[in-house]
Amino acid sequence: MFLGIGLARMQGNVIRGLPSFIPTSMGRFLVIGSSVALVGLQISTHFRQSNHSKSGVVMSSYGNALLDTLPPHSVLLSYTDINWNSVRYLQECEHKRPDVTHLNFQLMPYSWFSRQHDLYPGITFPQLIQGVSTERGSKGFEQLMRRFVMQNMYAINMYLDLHAVVCHMT
Repeated sequence: MFLGIGLARMQGNVIRGLPSFIPTSMGRFLVIGSSVALVGLQISTHFRQSNHSKSGVVMSSYGNALLDTLPPHSVLLSYTDINWNSVRYLQECEHKRPDVTHLNFQLMPYSWFSRQHDLYPGITFPQLIQGVSTERGSKGFEQLMRRFVMQNMYAINMYLDLHAVVCHMT
C-alpha cells in the first residue's frame, strides 16, 4: 500500500515538474522505469546475503527446535502457519518424531475437520458450538481452546504453541 502511495506521489511530482514540451506519458514511463530500476538495484545488491533458498535452515531449525523440546508421545497444539508448516513438513516428509501428534487450532473449528477425528486416537474433540471461531482472541476461539484442553488435560501430555494465546492487558 505504501509503495503504491509513494509511486503515485512521485509520479505526480515528476509530471508537475516536467517541461511543457515533454508529454505526460513520458513522465509516467520515467517514474515506472526508475522504480523498476531501483527495485532491481536493491535485489542485485542484497540477493547474495538474503538468498536462503538452498540452505533452508531457518524453517527447518525452527521446526526441529519445536520437536526436539517435546517429550515422547506428546501433543503439540499450534495456531500459526509457521509452527504448523515447519513441524508438519518435518513429520510428513522427513519422518521426524512420528510419536508427536500435531494439531492446529486454526483447522479445528471447520466442520470438515470432524472427519479427521479418527486419525487422532486418544484425543477427545469438543463438539463445535455456534460462534466457534478461528480468530485468536475471540470468545469463540477461547471457548474452543478451553473446552479442548479441559476434555484432554488428564489423558494426554499437551504442549501449547504460545502464538495461540492472546493476553489482554487491562
